[in-house]
Amino acid sequence: MLLLLPKHMGNEGYKDIIESQSTNYDKQRVKHYFKKTFSFFLSLIPEGSRVLDVGCGTGQYSIGLAKHGRPCDGVDYSRKMIEIAAKNAQSAHAACGFALCDVEKGVTLNGPYDYALFVGNWEYFDNPCAVLRNVSSVLRPQGSIIISTPNMLAYPIIRWLELLHLKMAPAFWHFHSWRKSIKKAADGAGLRVAAVYWGFYGLDRVYSLRKNG
Repeated sequence: MLLLLPKHMGNEGYKDIIESQSTNYDKQRVKHYFKKTFSFFLSLIPEGSRVLDVGCGTGQYSIGLAKHGRPCDGVDYSRKMIEIAAKNAQSAHAACGFALCDVEKGVTLNGPYDYALFVGNWEYFDNPCAVLRNVSSVLRPQGSIIISTPNMLAYPIIRWLELLHLKMAPAFWHFHSWRKSIKKAADGAGLRVAAVYWGFYGLDRVYSLRKNG
């Protein structure tokens, strides 16, 4: 399934960067990041869980989760990324749905989902609290949100990887990847930080959020 909506969505400056990288995204990201992180996310999400992959890019996590017994839909606000994701899913014979969507304004897929997954995109949202409110609205009452974002203390290393072209997007668009910033956004969306993990050789921090109550 591929659902396309109006193209003027989200932060246009960042979207231009992502769309310019779309044709090389799989080659670079799968080699340097996806293969080293996927098994960890798989361990956090039980088999049979329904997942929303937020900022899904070319769909690699969505496809991987679906192929491992975790039905997954992906949303992104880059038309080029979504089109590539749909083609990748078709080639992999993975039953994934993809939609062009600006999650700062709302989620176009109905759910309900057990998990929402953010990988490498949290630091680019202009309004993270709105994102969490919108995404949590399509989660089940006991649903969880998993956010993987760069460890702010590792910024010099991450910036170095970017200069070596081992990290494709800008290292940070906004600096709200600190734990206190994530907690503030979660509080505003009626969520709580349930667990925190290290990821990708300590360069990432992974936060598990749950609904209050």
